[in-house]
Amino acid sequence: MDYNDIQERLKNIYSSIDEQYFYGREALDMAHSEKTDINSFAWPVRDLLPICSQKTNYATIVASRGCYGRCTFCSNCSFERVSVGPTWRGRDPRNVAEEIQWLNRDYGIKVFKFNDPNIFGPGELGREHVIDLCKEIIKRKMDNLHFMGFCRSNDIDLEVGQLMRQVGFERLLIGVESTDSKILQLFRKGESLKTIENSIRILRSVEISLVPGFMLFNPYTTMETLIKDLDFLEKYGFAPTLSKALRVFDGVPLQKMLIEEERLVWKSPFEGYHEYLINPVIAAIYMALKRVHLEWVELITKTRQAEFWGIKKAPSFKDRQSFDKLSYLIFEVEKDFLKFLICCMQGEFTISDIDSHLSKIRSRLIEIEFSIFPNTTSIPVIDKIGTAQEKLTEEVHSILKNKPFDTLPELYRWGDD
Repeated sequence: MDYNDIQERLKNIYSSIDEQYFYGREALDMAHSEKTDINSFAWPVRDLLPICSQKTNYATIVASRGCYGRCTFCSNCSFERVSVGPTWRGRDPRNVAEEIQWLNRDYGIKVFKFNDPNIFGPGELGREHVIDLCKEIIKRKMDNLHFMGFCRSNDIDLEVGQLMRQVGFERLLIGVESTDSKILQLFRKGESLKTIENSIRILRSVEISLVPGFMLFNPYTTMETLIKDLDFLEKYGFAPTLSKALRVFDGVPLQKMLIEEERLVWKSPFEGYHEYLINPVIAAIYMALKRVHLEWVELITKTRQAEFWGIKKAPSFKDRQSFDKLSYLIFEVEKDFLKFLICCMQGEFTISDIDSHLSKIRSRLIEIEFSIFPNTTSIPVIDKIGTAQEKLTEEVHSILKNKPFDTLPELYRWGDD
């Protein structure tokens, strides 16, 4: 059986699953039991917390499950709909505050990361859930707490932002994903760029930092959206990882959309996600960016993992200056390279142009390594075990010149993970 036969078999299997998933929802709902009352769950066992907190300095906590959003790329909503009941369920705020108080009193934990997909529930009741939680924390008079969590931009208003900051929220991750209105509609975000920018202004006014979830590379990326997204990130000083692409998981609405567009590239279930066809020009830009990130940028963070965690660990989320600085410096390197790649694809370029730019990247990464990790030996990681510049130059040139890719595959440094 050759590769094409395997692909066809997988496609037939998944097509059968898709038909049940997308068109048999009522039958599936009737077959599954209703969701368990979230307040009946016991608190997590924390026996290993002292060991874990030595590495991260924070404890994770969950105040709710699910998300009321309907984003086409997200598996959370699809997963929640496998069982009967609401897609977002909040714990009793008193119970959550009691767990926080217990962790603070018995383990000395002051820094907490809410792992809820969305700490806000739908509508006014969802907003009141966060307000009630904040009030319960205030009632217990716990001082000097630090929180971060995940939410949507449309959940943020000035009143709730001020209250969240009062109890110790310092950082919120909000899924922006794209600044293009058409892509936001295809993603069924239920948010506009205006809503997103309003949440940025509110959070900055109350001194809560916003970390954007962003996917420059997705099934609908164009040269225009890349430029527009980069302008947005520069405007607000955000520094997400640029060399990442949207992944398509089984059961998400985007999977069905790409099947109908005849763009889904079926992968083995062991891959964890499927790929999709995209303009080879965009794929070339992505793959060139990815190769440099993998061979040089990620090499530094993986090789210096212990020191990396050392600068990430801090008394609070707002005190991660060294980690935030490293993230921004790496973003600047990737951003400048991405702009260079866009220019290459819009005009003429030579292998000498690529070599010259990679030389600048190499020098900048060495500067970053020595400034962030002052105990660096005389030989930087790139020179010690990194891919030679000549070889990387040839590879990037070949990718840009020949455009051999039509998908956005993920690549990892498996040996160092």
